[in-house]
This record gives sequence, structure tokens and C-alpha cells, in this order.
Amino acid sequence: MAKNKKNPQTNPNPQGGKTGNMGQPGQDVWSHVLKCRPVKYQTSNDHFQVLVDCNTKQFWFTINVRYTNPDAKSDNVMYLTDDNFKHPITQKVKDAKFDWGFTPIAEKAGGVAMDYVRGNLVNLKNLKSLANSNNTHTDLSALLSSYINRVKQTKDAVMYLFGSKFPLPNQAANAGSNPYSLNPNIGLHDIHMNQGSVGSHASSNASWQDGGVLIHFPTTDTWAAIFLAFETQVKSLLKKVPVTLVEAANAPLSIIGESSVKIVAAMVNPAGDEQTKETVYLINITNEPIDLADWEIENNAQKRQKLSNLVIPPHQISIVSVNALQLSNKGGIISLYDNQGQKIHGVTYTKEDSAIEDELITF
Repeated sequence: MAKNKKNPQTNPNPQGGKTGNMGQPGQDVWSHVLKCRPVKYQTSNDHFQVLVDCNTKQFWFTINVRYTNPDAKSDNVMYLTDDNFKHPITQKVKDAKFDWGFTPIAEKAGGVAMDYVRGNLVNLKNLKSLANSNNTHTDLSALLSSYINRVKQTKDAVMYLFGSKFPLPNQAANAGSNPYSLNPNIGLHDIHMNQGSVGSHASSNASWQDGGVLIHFPTTDTWAAIFLAFETQVKSLLKKVPVTLVEAANAPLSIIGESSVKIVAAMVNPAGDEQTKETVYLINITNEPIDLADWEIENNAQKRQKLSNLVIPPHQISIVSVNALQLSNKGGIISLYDNQGQKIHGVTYTKEDSAIEDELITF
């Protein structure tokens, strides 16, 4: 959660919300990627804290493993791990060629920023919860330490942490924004979903500013991922409750999980004129016909194509030409929205998935 912040900047965030994590006046964002390798870890004050090495400098990152929420009295941290993570964001991280240490990133679609929902990173229904123990060393700490130890034992493994940099630019390095009592008191926090918050933390909600952990193992060119969220955040989104006016102004978040219509395949790299031959396959999984008039399909650049004159019979697949969009051959996301602007389903594909010309990608 966005906690322990003082003296927030007042310049507005163009993406809405989270002004407490802004940089200096004139900067658009204060979200960062931290490229690093771990040195040591500890659990203190309900946080899992890791000292990391960034070539010549050392910093910290800190992850909430338990939180006493004055609004909810207690708030479990939920998680999802994937030891064979495949998503177009990994290619974007490669292409970005981040330097060691901190790199600021723009909180917007089409870049490297994380958004669990809009970026089709996480099905919130798959997040798990581990029970907290009676002390600060929780089962979640043990899970996180297993990944840290794995990276330490793999010489070429690299961690990419997504979150908010502390302290804020107008604050001294060892005072102000962060009472973690770390030395040096410079690092990354908010390494969790940053939307769906309620109560005193609702003002921190915004799109394309979620935090998470990506780990690259170059020898095998494989990735692991860790995604985290607070239980109150997940429940508020699954209930389809717009928690703030900021959230309501952003792209819809309404449907997360099971849906009546699913994207089951796509022709992303057809032979010949790609844009006129790209298609998306939709299946109606219900027992009734569904009229898709005014529904929309969205690509990873957040461009949408409206559907018309399309009724899918029960248990049938319809092939939709998406000639008003462009489905990237470098990996991407495809999302489906109903006529109320509610997100119904979303899928992702990688650069490798779309490498073979005229081959259908199935999901």
C-alpha cells in the first residue's frame, strides 16, 4: 500500500492519483524499475527487506508481507508466482536495456509500465493468500526468500523490481519519506498492485503504476515473476466497485476472471497484407446467443475497434477481422470489452508466439 509518505508533491499526475509518489515539479512520474542482484535480506516491521547491488552502488527494496490496516483492521498480502513467465513485458524489458540501478518509467500503456488488469498480467482470481504468523516472519517472507536465494545462487540472474522510489526528490536521503530505518535509506517500495485501494489509501489508485518482480535467467532465457496485492484491493475490484473518481475516469476494470465470451485464438502474423488479414477468435461459452453489438476489441496500444452485426450462437466460435487495429508481431495484449465498457476477457502473446508467419496463436 502507499504508506509512510510525507510532504507529497502537488503537481498532478496525468494518469490520475498517486501524487504522493511524484517526482519534482515538472516530472510526470515517480515510478521506477530497479535492476539489481540481491546481497542479503531481512524481515522487519512487517516488511521483507532486501539489500541489493547495482554494479557499484547498493540500495534496498522493501515488500509488505503483513499490514495492519486501520480501515480493515488487518489486510492480508496476496501473491501469485510464475516460474515460467511468458508475457510481452519481458521483451520490452529486454529492449529497454536498463542500466543497473534506478530507471524512471512513464505510467502509461504501450511502454514497460505494469498494470495487472489492463496489461493482462494477472487474473486476480488466481491470487493466493498465506496466513500470517504471530511474529513478523510470515510464510510470505519464506516464499520471497526462496526466490532471493535462487537468484543469489545463479550468477547471471538479474532482478527487475517495479515500484516507487524513496525518498521523494525534495527529501533528504535519510529522513522524511520512509521510516524503514535502512542504511542507505534509498530504495524501492510499493512493489504490489496500486489500484483498488479503499479508505485512507484510495487516493493512491491509478492505472499503469502497479509494482511487481521480474527475474531473468539469461543462460536459459527464462523468466520468473512475483505479483503481490492486498486482499482489500482484490476484493474491491472483484466486486466491481469503483473505489474513487480517479478509478472511474480510467479504463474499466469491471470483469476480472470468468466471462461469457473468451478470446481463444488470434491470427497475428498472417501472410501478405497483415492488417487486412489479422483476426481474433471469440467463443461463447454460455447456453444462450450473445449479441456483441457495440462491444470492442483493444490492442496493447489501447486502440479499440467496435464490433457490430455480430451474434455468437451458444458454444460457437466467431472469427472477427480486426482491420482497424494492428496486432504487434513483437508480442502484445488483446482485450475484450462489452457495450458498457466493462472488461470481459484479456490475453497476451509473446514475440516468439507470433514469429511464425500464418500460424494461429491459441490461448
